[in-house]
Amino acid sequence: MGKGGFIYYSEFVQASLNMKEQFTESDLKYGFSYFDTDRDGLITASDLKEVNLRKGKTAHTKDLQRTITESNNGKHKITYEDF
Repeated sequence: MGKGGFIYYSEFVQASLNMKEQFTESDLKYGFSYFDTDRDGLITASDLKEVNLRKGKTAHTKDLQRTITESNNGKHKITYEDF
């Protein structure tokens, strides 16, 4: 767990790997669309910031960008295929 009580995306993915078999394609599409707030087919730091704002949370764009980059092999955006 990172500073401030946040879990790193890589830790989340590792914990979720066993659950992947339980997700349907529909579940994955819904999950992706939840985070793709501007509906451009990519999840970006701006999208994650919007999700945080909806939940009444604040996060710095720089931190969100780092989360995406760390979780996606250095890429700055997450595609559906990456998701």
